Amino acid sequence: MDKIKVGVIGVGYLGRFHAQKYAAMEDVDLVGVADTDRASAERVAAECQSRPYYEYRQLLPLVDAVSIVVPTVTRTSRASGTSAWPGRATTWRRTSTV
Repeated sequence: MDKIKVGVIGVGYLGRFHAQKYAAMEDVDLVGVADTDRASAERVAAECQSRPYYEYRQLLPLVDAVSIVVPTVTRTSRASGTSAWPGRATTWRRTSTV
């Protein structure tokens, strides 16, 4: 069976855990992680043996599913970027904006 190709958008505190869990799953290929904070994207990508992306739209064509783990105030803009992405799975993680 083919592995599910997954990406994580937003790899701050909680997004890092999403990436770690996906990287540990045998039936999942963590294709990449995306974050506007280049240092965070590079750190988590290296930790999870994946690839960093600094613009989430670059990651979308490469994956079957994505976790969007960004603050609520930016989630709508990220979600609208996935609306032209039919037939793909999206998971959401609510994060605090305090």
